[in-house]
Amino acid sequence: MQPLVETEYAIELLSKGYICVPLREGGKHLDLEAMEYHPLHLKARRKDLKELAFRSIAFQLSQKPPTPEEIRRWFRDFAGNVGIIGGYGN
Repeated sequence: MQPLVETEYAIELLSKGYICVPLREGGKHLDLEAMEYHPLHLKARRKDLKELAFRSIAFQLSQKPPTPEEIRRWFRDFAGNVGIIGGYGN
């Protein structure tokens, strides 16, 4: 998919209760740089902090879903995979 198509599809899925997040190219890890998030675990290289970061991001997104503008920013110049966090709409 082209980035614009992915972005608009991610916004469409948000309206259906699914939150799309950018994943790193060729992997399954959140692209935190694209999300403009700079967690401690990237400096400390501690797996327990990595798990805490993912869980806190998922919780934060469930409480305050991203706006369409935030999603557009996340997927700007995007080259990775798309992750889906389900259950937001329930």
